[in-house]
Amino acid sequence: PGLESIKNVSTQATPGSNKNILIVSQPNVLNGTFESIFNVKIKKNRLINLIHAAHLKNDFDSNLFFRPHPKDQDSFILPNGIKLDKSNKKNIFIKYDIFIGFDSILLFEAHLSGRKSISLELPEIDKIISESIPYNYSLNINNISHLHSAISSKFKGVEQSVFADS
Repeated sequence: PGLESIKNVSTQATPGSNKNILIVSQPNVLNGTFESIFNVKIKKNRLINLIHAAHLKNDFDSNLFFRPHPKDQDSFILPNGIKLDKSNKKNIFIKYDIFIGFDSILLFEAHLSGRKSISLELPEIDKIISESIPYNYSLNINNISHLHSAISSKFKGVEQSVFADS
């Protein structure tokens, strides 16, 4: 997938004082719908709405963006306040500070570039995810209520420079 072309951008700050957070979509391929996993309902609310509510509640000094997977259905409706990003992937690691998703190669690439990534390992979603990347590249959370501390943390336990000398 071109991992050798990823450059470390961890020393480059995004423009402005707010952090930019990218929610990285992933399609539900196991049931054949290719609907975004962020559209799955957890306790009667769509996952994307729960993330948005947590973001508003904790008043993060950040902006939320959503990047659909190329195989996602186009009928996905975002909550007000989350901006859609369908831009070219070329400068994605310079544009965003934190990447949120599931077990995604884009999260792995963000880690390699020096950016922070948060993997959602929610019990309600485990049955939809078939395989996982066998490396510790992301901060894992198993409850949306932990999102605030994950975004605010220093990502202890996730070595950001794991591939720096290879």
